Formats: sequence, structure tokens, C-alpha cells
Amino acid sequence: MTRFTRRRGIGRRQPLAAYLLLSPALILYIAFIAIPLIGIVLISFVQWDLISPPHFVGLHNYRMVAHDPQLGQTLSNTFLFDIMTTSIHIVLGLGLAIAVTAVRSRVVRFWARTAIVTPFLMSAGAVALMWSYIMADTNGPLNYYLIKLGWHNPPDWLASGTWSLPAIVVIDVWATIGFTFIIFLVGLQNIPDELYEAASIDGAGAWARFRTITWPLLSPATFIASATAFIGAFEIFTWPLIDTSGGPGYATQTILLYIYRDAFQNYQFGYSAVVSLINVAILVSFLTVMAVLARRWVHYERV
Repeated sequence: MTRFTRRRGIGRRQPLAAYLLLSPALILYIAFIAIPLIGIVLISFVQWDLISPPHFVGLHNYRMVAHDPQLGQTLSNTFLFDIMTTSIHIVLGLGLAIAVTAVRSRVVRFWARTAIVTPFLMSAGAVALMWSYIMADTNGPLNYYLIKLGWHNPPDWLASGTWSLPAIVVIDVWATIGFTFIIFLVGLQNIPDELYEAASIDGAGAWARFRTITWPLLSPATFIASATAFIGAFEIFTWPLIDTSGGPGYATQTILLYIYRDAFQNYQFGYSAVVSLINVAILVSFLTVMAVLARRWVHYERV
């Protein structure tokens, strides 16, 4: 009887210890995610400009979504930017990681890793200003050298309706590819060399080794890289704000820039809250789909 009581006491203390260990993360989650999200939901039902008292309007802000052509253009820009950026991240990040891993010289590997990761550590504002100078129409170094190479009328990259969004993609990839590179680099270093040696003995070529060993065992890294690249690209804000101001027209206006303008320039906090909830719903839906697909195509090495 005493032993049973002692075991029951230990069983009660274990959940308590678990809750105590989880409490710091739980407090941060409630303070910075749960409470702000509840606040956004409440604000979405009012009309508020931060000056006059909030006025309850019910579902009026939600009905405005169906009659807002600018929101449709904004979401189209964001998805197009996201697809281009995420695709380049996966292909280029993996290619750079494979290339650096294949280099034998430690000095060259160290230099390459530093050169690829350093832009990711730079201030986003500084990167935006740097690229606005590089891509300037008349005085920019990019167009200067393109003219020297024979392109007599290069576009104004950040003011062209055709080239502004691809230009923002270039800026984003240059600034953030280092993070995707690190994910794939760590994934490659965790693949045992014995698998490649056995495949080489069996006569497998470079492509066969990549297709049957590297790519399947990199599926966890690919999953993480895809998720982080998609979320990061969907939340893009600094480059369109500083380099193009969302223009020309609405050609580079993204969802976060649209929310910012509606809230802090047009003072429509109720409607901006609705758009924020749409943003959250899209990201949650994406993560849910990714989690379902991960069960089928993400493979973990079993030792």
C-alpha cells in the first residue's frame, strides 16, 4: 500500500515538473502570439483610427475583402514572389552546399561559407539601400557595366513594371540564401560516407548517388528549408518598402506592406486586422499541408 502511494505521488510530480519546464516558452507564446492574435480578432470587428474611440461594425470589414481589387493584386504579387524565391532557394542553396562540401581545401571551404552566409547577417535596411544604389537607373553600377557589355538600353530595374518584382527576388535571394545554405550543409554532413563508398563500389555514378542517397536523406533538410523559405518570403516587407515603395503602381506590393499601409497610413486598423487574419490563415494552411505531405516524402535515417 505504501509502495502504491509512493508511485502515485511520483506520477503526480512528473507532470508538474513538465509544466514548470514548459512554462517559460508557454508564457512567451501567450504574451507574444496568443494575446496579440486575440486582439487582432477583436479589432477586426471595429472601425478604429487610433484617435477616435473604436466603433463596432460587425462583419463590415470582412465584406470589404470581396470588393478590394488591390488586395487581389497584392496576394498575387506575394504568391508569385514566394514561388520564385522558394524555388531558387531550394535549387541554389542545395547546389552551393554540394559545391562547398566537395571542395577539399579547408581555406576555400571556410572562405566560401563565410561569403555565402555573411549577407544573411547584414541589416535588412542596409541591404535594401545598397541594392537600390546598385540597381539605380542612370548611376547604378549594374546598368553601367551592362552598357559596357553592349546592352545599350538596360531597364530601370526597380521602377519597371516588368522587372521590379524579379529585381526584388534577386535582392531577397542574395540576402537570405545563406540560411538555406546552412540547412543543406548540415544535412549533407549528416549523411554517412559509407553509403557513398558502397554505392561507388557497386558502380553508381554521381547522378545515381545523388538520386538514391543524397536526395532521399536530405528530405528532412529540404522540408525545413522549404517551410522557412516560404514563410520568410511570404512575410517580405523591407525590400518592397525601401527599394520600390510597392511600385510601380502595385507591382511589388506584398501582403505585409499592404497591412502596414492600411494600418499606419490609411488608419484603417479594423480592415488591416482582417487582412492580417487572412495572412495567418494562409500560413497555417501551408504548414498543415506541408505536415501532411511530410509523412509521405520525408525520410529519416534509422541507425
